[in-house]
Amino acid sequence: MKTEFWLISSAFIALALIIVLPPLWRKTEVQESDVDQQNIDIARQKLADLKAQLQAGAIDQAQYDEQFAELERALSFDLALSNKTQQTDKQMGRWMTWVVLLALPVVTVLLYQIFGNPSGLFYKKAHESIKSQSAQQQQVGSIASMVSGLAERLQKQPDDVQGWLMLGKSYKYLKQFDKAVDAFAKANVLAGDDPDVMLQYADALVMINGGSFVDPAKQLIFKALEIAPQNTTALWLGGMAKAQNGEYAAALNYWQTLEGMLEPGSKAYNELQNLKNNVQAQMDKSSTEPINLALDGGNQDNGALETAAASLRAKLKDDPNDQQSWILLGKTYKALKQYDLAISAFKKADVISGNQSDAMLLYADALVMNAKGFYSDGAKALIFKALSLDPENVTGLWLAAKAKIQDGALTEGLSYLHKAEAKLPPGSNSLKTLRSYIAKLESQAPDIAKPTAPSQAVTGSGITVSVSLSDALKATAGANDTLFVYAKAMSGPQMPLAIVRKQVKDLPLQVVLTDAQAMTPMMKLSKFPRVKVLARVSKSGNAMPQPGDLVGSAGNVAVAGQQPVSIMIDRVFPSHQAVTSGGITVSVSLSDALKATAGANDTLFVYAKAMSGPQMPLAIVRKQVKDLPLQVVLTDAQAMTPMMKLSKFPRVKVLARVSKSGNAMPQPGDLVGSVNNVKVAEQQPVSIKIEKRVQ
Repeated sequence: MKTEFWLISSAFIALALIIVLPPLWRKTEVQESDVDQQNIDIARQKLADLKAQLQAGAIDQAQYDEQFAELERALSFDLALSNKTQQTDKQMGRWMTWVVLLALPVVTVLLYQIFGNPSGLFYKKAHESIKSQSAQQQQVGSIASMVSGLAERLQKQPDDVQGWLMLGKSYKYLKQFDKAVDAFAKANVLAGDDPDVMLQYADALVMINGGSFVDPAKQLIFKALEIAPQNTTALWLGGMAKAQNGEYAAALNYWQTLEGMLEPGSKAYNELQNLKNNVQAQMDKSSTEPINLALDGGNQDNGALETAAASLRAKLKDDPNDQQSWILLGKTYKALKQYDLAISAFKKADVISGNQSDAMLLYADALVMNAKGFYSDGAKALIFKALSLDPENVTGLWLAAKAKIQDGALTEGLSYLHKAEAKLPPGSNSLKTLRSYIAKLESQAPDIAKPTAPSQAVTGSGITVSVSLSDALKATAGANDTLFVYAKAMSGPQMPLAIVRKQVKDLPLQVVLTDAQAMTPMMKLSKFPRVKVLARVSKSGNAMPQPGDLVGSAGNVAVAGQQPVSIMIDRVFPSHQAVTSGGITVSVSLSDALKATAGANDTLFVYAKAMSGPQMPLAIVRKQVKDLPLQVVLTDAQAMTPMMKLSKFPRVKVLARVSKSGNAMPQPGDLVGSVNNVKVAEQQPVSIKIEKRVQ
């Protein structure tokens, strides 16, 4: 292209020179005779006129002589000037020829370089690409402008669920995933249990976390599947989430359902086949398939595992807060059958507070293996907590079944096994192993006996505890409420050293706390000379104390004293209105003036939001007016998104709102109360009286 351009340019310059140069080069002499003759003729005419004037007496002889002399001088001057001009023209023509010949090409190129666009000819493809990119940028800019307008409109019309949904999709297109998460979160609150909104929200959460299916995203996906089990997007994402967690059998189960809903040969169908093939290959070579995981089967390359553990330890030395690395280290130690180290790693990963269901099950399995197959209360608590987060987890169902069978609850155990059976792919080795185990249990059911704890369960270091419930609190406790009896260190880590789980209907009772009930081998009762012993009644069954729990305790108990301890449950938790770090205890009441306007079943929202900036709730609890007066604790666990948590803000505004419509966005007629400038870390209770009406 460059050579062609210069050839064409040179041709045009040559053409210009052909036109311009010949007239300059050619000898176009002015005819001397013509010019001189014209001057003489003019002089003769003037002389004739002059003579005529003299004869007519118009002028005298003196005037005639004077004008004749003037005419003679003029004629002489004209004849001399004509000769000089002709000589100059001859010289000038040849000189200008050379100037034009040299200057025209040079000036032409210089002017093109200054005012032209050489790159436009030399890089045509690049130019077209730039034009395409420019068009795309203009399109994105146009979309961004429309999105900005939509966002402004939603500030004035915050209850437009379709508007928030469109805004979230627009932000996803623009790859502004943090803003997309906020928009979908608001749409999700407004839409209620809408699977399509949940899935959009979940997908945005995955995107903002770099493709990782975090627990909030998984909870949205599996809730959507409960509501719409045939939703193709939910089945696709559900399989992806399970595959990412190593639950390959569950992933295939979802995708097999999805496969029957897709047109064979379509792009989506072919992509699904590729995913299934990849997952099946992983299943074939994985030693962590659910059933094999629970049975601790599979062959491992210990050398490679030791190398991996060393690498993880080095990484955690530099970054001790890397939760995923702690979990991976725990899995590695578990594969090496170094269960005490695995337990320690899972503990440091803080999988319970992080709601890491899969890691909880690994933690529980490590506890069981370390106790030589015995399912302690600590292991069972982890298993059933994980199942509450992910009810279809095959590993969780297997471990729950084993725990129930150990406790003598064969029917419940078989129920969990049959649920797991339904989740495994037909023809898989795991399904064959599970069915063989179920058949063995059903054939030998009369001979199944409840296993006993290790021999140290009652001997050695142990504390006998007698527990009763005060008459004043009996009316507030249900017969099936959970009762926890446990011991913990006087200071330092507050994990129970030994724990027993019962029900209120078992009261009064006596239990023995021993090392067999430890949650980890590193935190045993026998390692502490003195402990604090507690009994707690929980309506929720939550292992962590909740407001409204009933508690009793005995402090400074000697572990080796062999003296029984008596505990009376006689107070309500929390005894002081404080709360753990990162949470706010809120007491809510309704003013007498507004009680007549609120229905017993009206929705009550208690929530905290930032003092300025995004107004998405940082933590929110939903109750009903009939629960008033009440006390709730706002914590990070109630955050709507991982990016907007209570603990990330030093000061917040706390609100309570009664809504007849149940709409998460304030509506005219709602009843509200609020407290501003609340310090999150101060651990002081907040009291709110609902006494205003939204206008």
